[in-house]
Amino acid sequence: MTPPRLIVLTGISAAGKTTVGRLLAESFERGAFVEGDQVREMVRTGRIDMTPEPGQQALDQLHLRYRQAAALADSFVAAGFTAVVEDVIIGDGLRDFLAAVRSPLVHLVVLAPETGAVDARERARAKTGYGGEWTVDVLDGMFRADTPRLGLWLDSSGQTPAETVREILDRLPESLLSDPPAVVRTERLLLRQVQDADLPTVVGIQCDPAANEFNTSLPTPAQAAELLAGWLREWAEHGIGYWAIVHAGTGETIGLGGLSVRRIAGEDGFNLYYRFRPSAWGHGYATEMARAALDWAARAAPDRPVLVVTVPENTAAKRVAAKLGMAHIGVTDEYVHKGEPVLALFRRPRPAPGELHTERLWLRRVRRSDLPVVQEIQGDPATNQYKVAPPSSAQVAGQLTEWLESWAEHGIGYWLVIVAETGEVVGIGGLEPHVLGGRPVLNLYYRFRPSAWGRGYAPEMATAAIEWAAGALPDRPVHVATATANDNAIRVAGKLGMARVGRTDEYAIKGLALYRKPLPEPEELHTERLWLHRLGPDELAGFSEIQSDPETNRFNREPATPAAVAELHQRIVEDWARDGISYWAVRLADTGELLGYGGLRHATVDGQPTLNLAYRFRPSAWGQGYAPEMARAAVDWARRARPDLPVSLVTSFDNAASIRVAEKLGFVLVGTTEHGDQGTSALYRDPAITTPEA
Repeated sequence: MTPPRLIVLTGISAAGKTTVGRLLAESFERGAFVEGDQVREMVRTGRIDMTPEPGQQALDQLHLRYRQAAALADSFVAAGFTAVVEDVIIGDGLRDFLAAVRSPLVHLVVLAPETGAVDARERARAKTGYGGEWTVDVLDGMFRADTPRLGLWLDSSGQTPAETVREILDRLPESLLSDPPAVVRTERLLLRQVQDADLPTVVGIQCDPAANEFNTSLPTPAQAAELLAGWLREWAEHGIGYWAIVHAGTGETIGLGGLSVRRIAGEDGFNLYYRFRPSAWGHGYATEMARAALDWAARAAPDRPVLVVTVPENTAAKRVAAKLGMAHIGVTDEYVHKGEPVLALFRRPRPAPGELHTERLWLRRVRRSDLPVVQEIQGDPATNQYKVAPPSSAQVAGQLTEWLESWAEHGIGYWLVIVAETGEVVGIGGLEPHVLGGRPVLNLYYRFRPSAWGRGYAPEMATAAIEWAAGALPDRPVHVATATANDNAIRVAGKLGMARVGRTDEYAIKGLALYRKPLPEPEELHTERLWLHRLGPDELAGFSEIQSDPETNRFNREPATPAAVAELHQRIVEDWARDGISYWAVRLADTGELLGYGGLRHATVDGQPTLNLAYRFRPSAWGQGYAPEMARAAVDWARRARPDLPVSLVTSFDNAASIRVAEKLGFVLVGTTEHGDQGTSALYRDPAITTPEA
């Protein structure tokens, strides 16, 4: 359903406003019509009508009429009607009328037929709109010379009223008073384009010592006049500029501000500026005005950034920037030649991941123009101490090209890492899609200037990257590949909560250590030496190799056949999907070498539900304490997550190694069982988890 709106219909007398207004209101499902003449005629005695040179009483009554008509139309909109209000609202009176409107969606349609058509309509109608000093030519001349060019202007000379209504409806978006933003309404403010007549206000505000606390000098009235002249030129050239900020309740101009087209810090954007009378401080007007400016910019020029430039000591301006969701993106000295100090820059962040912000850092997508600083950082011998030699300038240029291609293809890549407060580039880093071991991952990479080492920038940048990835690409694990001697990178991985998951030879430098944030327990567990991860459907080959080894089957009644091994593997995969727990692949964390399998499966042993602890390792891994290390991690998880289920271990009485593991775990022998394929077996249980007797 179309939201209710207020349509202001204006033009000179006999332009066709009343007939068109009625038909226009009737075209809406819920429409109301407010006729200006009827509001005027509510004054039954003492009425003073307008003339070409009206007195103050006539003007006061005109403004009263405008306020009453606007209030009546607003009340219809508030009740869910689209209200059409018509009157002769021309010259500066148009801004006064619009200032009295409170409805959020306001359209302006100006009927501007030729004077010959107006003469013909005047002669054909019963009432008379002209006489004495008022002629069609006089009023039309004033109308066209003095009325602001806002909204939708229609030459309706050759149209019937129905044709005019059809054109208004077809072009209704053009009549919405938001673009160009010469008049913008907020909850408490009217923002209107500055005019020559605003000069006294501009001088009063711009030259107020209190409003210039952070300026190096106080502007003179002549300089304030030059400022206003420049603002008027910007409106003429760009269709956007600074507003006079009017308090809608009182009509007082309390400040100046808005958007101007600027190139700041190498970016073509809008400068968001404001200055208020001290009496208006502390009421939130700056934030209210600025939000309206940002909203307009987001609709009209979404690719053009809005920036705030302020002295670093101006805490009030910085608070406003923060309320607007802006982030600190460094400093600029480009106004120093005008006597200004180095200024702080604030801007609304671009959509992630092209731009991210942390407490201290601004991360932005690398650009081709960043090549000099990229070469400086990538080619620094100190940042290449784990490589044979630093890359050449040509090689770095090739790296940057690859990074840009990653952004273009995948929508993610490496950022320039910038200190937000100063704008200093301290490093490069981010995420790039790679394939490791046949699986898609996000490679976390960073390199910082030596002068930035030891300040915590790497974990701060990396944390932001990982948090973004967790929300945007949760199915892609984030990996760090680093030289095994790079203690600093390994410490960063530890701070990020990452665990070692082996090595890789898939990069130019072979044998890099791999680190990754563990998957949620129990899908992945880590011990001092081991990496336990959920057994996947693609790991049948390694599982079969261990399960089919005669040495690992010596306590079974029959050797495992390929079909039986495949069936067990499938059951384990299904266990994970159904129960959220089963057997893990057990790998050596340092190398990623597969040592064996083991973990916990739901089972019923002698009629009692239990988590059955089992494992099987390659013979080459025996005698190194891996079984109790894995089993301890499994039991600790069970005690935390499933204290309602006992953990059992079933083993042959001849399996002395397995019995020693049970004893190391503190398990106790509770009897014998026929569970499993080993005949009568010993049943051990974790005494820390007890269940009521049936």
